[in-house]
Amino acid sequence: GGRRAFARALRRADRVIAISGTVKRDILRYAPGLAMEVIYNGVIPEGVFPDLQRRAEERWAFDHFTFAMIGVIHPAKGQMEALEALRSVLDKGVQARLIIAGSGREAPVRERIIELGLQRHVEMTGYVKDPYSVLFRAHALLMCSPNEAMGRVTVEAMASGIPVIGLNAAGTAEIVVHDRNGLLYTGGSESLAQCMVELATGRDRTRELGQMAHRDTVERFSIERYSAQVYAVYQEVLKGR
Repeated sequence: GGRRAFARALRRADRVIAISGTVKRDILRYAPGLAMEVIYNGVIPEGVFPDLQRRAEERWAFDHFTFAMIGVIHPAKGQMEALEALRSVLDKGVQARLIIAGSGREAPVRERIIELGLQRHVEMTGYVKDPYSVLFRAHALLMCSPNEAMGRVTVEAMASGIPVIGLNAAGTAEIVVHDRNGLLYTGGSESLAQCMVELATGRDRTRELGQMAHRDTVERFSIERYSAQVYAVYQEVLKGR
């Protein structure tokens, strides 16, 4: 029904729950003055966190520093920027590799890999059902999309014990805290490459950022915490009726 119908539906709601501040700001453009709550999606069951923490140590036995990208392959997701950044990292003499997991517009990405001479440094897995099959082979995640509503993959990576290098925009900037659980870059392949070099050449610090990332997800993104927050909103709305 278009934007007007969307706005009318929003105004009929007793309360609106947004999954991030970014989504809240977007919704308020359509229907200013709404009663809204920001509740970040629950991603990980509490009972899974101990196993993720235990497995987190396995990755540090690998010599080659590995970055990962997981998600649909599309120009808006930034795979091309990541490839150009990897080329710059290698040209600086830093050994690293990149795993790109996902399906979509793969042909242009494969062509760019050849153009940049990255065939030995990039692995494309196609769609993966279990993101942790990739995350436990990686030391950091790249999140280059400028329009993430929140970022489930970002949370999953942090929960697995690795820092995220994220574009300083939208929902990513609400999850990644620079120099605490990851790094934020301003945009462009060279800015991204600088962050990649920083993590790849400072493995002890990278490991510490990953440990803090795991702790932050335990506190902020459990399914149980999310359920309790949503339930509290329901109770408050019903009390007012």
